[in-house]
Amino acid sequence: MPRRLLPILFLVSLSVPSAHAAEVGVEELMQGLGNAGGYRATFTETKHLSMLKQPQTLEGMLVYRPPDRLKKVVTKPQEKIYDIHGQTLTISSPDGGNRQIAIDRHPLLRTLVTTLRGILAGDLERLRATYHLDLKGSVRDWHLRLSPKPESIREEIRVIRVKGRNQRIHSIKTAESNGDYSLIRITRVQSP
Repeated sequence: MPRRLLPILFLVSLSVPSAHAAEVGVEELMQGLGNAGGYRATFTETKHLSMLKQPQTLEGMLVYRPPDRLKKVVTKPQEKIYDIHGQTLTISSPDGGNRQIAIDRHPLLRTLVTTLRGILAGDLERLRATYHLDLKGSVRDWHLRLSPKPESIREEIRVIRVKGRNQRIHSIKTAESNGDYSLIRITRVQSP
């Protein structure tokens, strides 16, 4: 092989992803997610509900500030802010209406909030306490499946699937036991 082709082959090998990219371990993934810290990202959420003829689509911004601050700012189709701080959910609308909900009084809401916080914080113990975890893929393209352990949660949630790349979550799909599901696609992640 001529020597002048070696640099070209080297550059090609760097630009083409390896078919044998190293598999990621759940401990490594959770540590990476936990080290990512807080973030701000745009999202599109599509809800497929049996009581609706068409899927419902929401757009807006997600904000996470460790350890327990989650904010979902919906800009379309209607403005609404869901702000979770500690064990309280505050729902605000542009007309000035505010409503506060104690998360602990609503088991499904508590489970979903705890799960999302656990994923974003990389809290493996919290997730393992509630779910069977099945992780597939590589650091560059991973898929985490969370299957609820307790019967009380399985009655509501069938499975949660999280997909990402490196320390970034790209999508979260929550499939409910009644057949309804929602898919959140996360884009343009930046530091808060």
